[in-house]
Amino acid sequence: MVPFRLNFRNVMIVAILAVVTGHCLADDWEQTKRTSSLGIRQQRVKRMMQELDRKFQDLAQKLQATEPEQAKLLIKAFQQSRERLIEQRMEEISGLLDTANFSDADKKQGEVQLELDAVLRVLLDQSKNWDQVNAEMEQLESMRKAVQELLEKQRDQLHETDRLANQDKTVANLDEQIKELGELIEAQSQLSQKTEQTKSNEQPELNKLATKQEELQQKTDQLANSMGKQDFESKASAGKPSSSGEEKCKACLGNASKSQKSASQKLAQALPQDAQKDEQKSLEQLQKAVDALKEERDRIARLPKEMLDQMAQKQEATSEDAKKLIDDMNQMPENKSDSGPKGKKNVEQAQQSMQQAADGLRQSDAKAAVKEQEKAVDELKQALDQIEKRLAQLREETLIDRLARLEARFRSMLSKQTEVTQSTVSVHAKQTVAGKLTRGDLIGLRKLATEERELAEEANQTNEMLIEDGTSIVFPRVVSNLQADLVRLGELLEDGRADEYTQALQHDVAVTLQELIDALQRNLQKKKSEGGSGQCNCEPPLVPGSAELKMLRSMQLRVHHRTELLGKVLESGELDSSMKKEVAALTEMQKKVAEMALEMSEKYR
Repeated sequence: MVPFRLNFRNVMIVAILAVVTGHCLADDWEQTKRTSSLGIRQQRVKRMMQELDRKFQDLAQKLQATEPEQAKLLIKAFQQSRERLIEQRMEEISGLLDTANFSDADKKQGEVQLELDAVLRVLLDQSKNWDQVNAEMEQLESMRKAVQELLEKQRDQLHETDRLANQDKTVANLDEQIKELGELIEAQSQLSQKTEQTKSNEQPELNKLATKQEELQQKTDQLANSMGKQDFESKASAGKPSSSGEEKCKACLGNASKSQKSASQKLAQALPQDAQKDEQKSLEQLQKAVDALKEERDRIARLPKEMLDQMAQKQEATSEDAKKLIDDMNQMPENKSDSGPKGKKNVEQAQQSMQQAADGLRQSDAKAAVKEQEKAVDELKQALDQIEKRLAQLREETLIDRLARLEARFRSMLSKQTEVTQSTVSVHAKQTVAGKLTRGDLIGLRKLATEERELAEEANQTNEMLIEDGTSIVFPRVVSNLQADLVRLGELLEDGRADEYTQALQHDVAVTLQELIDALQRNLQKKKSEGGSGQCNCEPPLVPGSAELKMLRSMQLRVHHRTELLGKVLESGELDSSMKKEVAALTEMQKKVAEMALEMSEKYR
């Protein structure tokens, strides 16, 4: 099927290039003066499109039995071609070229090129099964969580085994930490007594006490940070206090540090009585930390060698969890370029090490078990890394697809809005000359109102996509406001208003669409240049924060500009019901800008 896709793609690209060629020739008509030749060229493009439609149908029929999915793709492309009236538009362009109407022909050619791009995306972009991609992402996310849980469980078991394997050293380290805590408590107690004896008017002495309190806080923080690092040798679980005694001790030290900081600040503010209360709180927390550490020290010292059998049972249970995870990974679709799902080999290696660790524990060889457990932890970390890299890659690919689709949608909306705006300007020009609108003009404005409402519906559908995406604060609000503007334009045109205010509102809509397109295009180009190499273990944002801030600023400028326009309308007389609605809409718009600014400040605080 690959040759078919390539050939079909080439045919479509030739069609697009032919339109572009006609576009360039139209720009250069002063040199050629061969308008009939341009019309002939456009007719050739039309015939190519007709031949393309015929191939759509023929190939779809041939593929229906053997490759139904490809057949559906072709049928969809054919239907889009018909729905977009591409052939009919090409006929119109030929007529415009033959009559030397190059300005309108140029505009129509640009529109047709956008439509051809859309059909081409059906064949190229949609040839990738995004349902399968989403399914793979869901499976990978599930695997990521499972591997993470398995890794945490294995780390805990490694931590405990290592303690037992190095029981004497662990107890000695805990005794040293208990001693350091005792010295810290003594120093804090002496400082508290001095604070109690110092009066609020003795500022130099209070400053000295504040400095001493800061020093004690630093020692408290250092001791908390050392928890889990010096009590055993294992490199894989270093820095991770796993036992409840250690965790409780570290939490108490954190609370003590906060109270010490508060006490230092109050001493500097000449509030010794309040500072002394905080110092007492820190003493209480430091004593709790000592009690927790002593409890942990006694527990380790009492651990019997018979514990190895219980630890072996836990390790075997973890090994069984790893086997279940491997079975789940076997259910995932394999990449053709790999021997299996991402991380599977590493999990298999980890499971083997887990089983060997359990055997070592059964044989009362804790040190050998530690080595195997460390291997298991390393393998699981590598598995997690591979899964997260694949997830990041798929997220980037789906983001690029979303960016391209949104950009195409906004470009189409901008093209339609430009036509409506031009028609509105024409009607208003006639009104300015004649002094009033004819019945035909009013009917024309109603048609334009319908087109604005249709664009409002497109904006609503797009906004639903953005809300579902959930990675942007400003974009959904901007599109929501765009929809409201389009609804208002429909009402204004329905009321027969084609004046400067209506045109200014249409201009704002066009500017907003162009800004949306530019922001999406910049991020799309950036992502394509990066080659989908994102490493973030999160949903990548649709656009960076800087782009959202620019959109927010532009929205505020439009509020300001529209406020000035309403002021000018008010200067010429009282506001009618239509303009009163505009005031209400503008008030709501300003409220949304303020809300977005607040959310952005909280997000990037």
